[in-house]
Amino acid sequence: MNSNFSFEKSFRLLNKNDFHQLRNGSRFFVSNILLFHVKENGRGHSRLGLAVSRKYGNAVKRNAFKRKVRNFFRNSELKNSGVDILILPNNKKIISNKFTYNYVEDAIARSIENAFNKEFKR
Repeated sequence: MNSNFSFEKSFRLLNKNDFHQLRNGSRFFVSNILLFHVKENGRGHSRLGLAVSRKYGNAVKRNAFKRKVRNFFRNSELKNSGVDILILPNNKKIISNKFTYNYVEDAIARSIENAFNKEFKR
């Protein structure tokens, strides 16, 4: 299925080894409410990994977070940048500031865009 709404396996970090290799030797940076690990992959397209713990909320909230991030990734130019990206919610900041989940979901795209514009346009 090659539509704009699919999220093919070639664009995903799939197994424990992929995540482990990404965390070792990657650049780590923090955006407003997100944490990122980024590393060149030499594949010609990017791969996305998501790690959302139960601290973020129940399954409905975790899945909504992942849906929003995947949707942004699918529609952005990031998928052609040739990097592996691991995105995690910054639970400490979200919980300490008592952000509503609606605020967090609306801020996801802005946070990703701002973080990558700052990091890759240096």
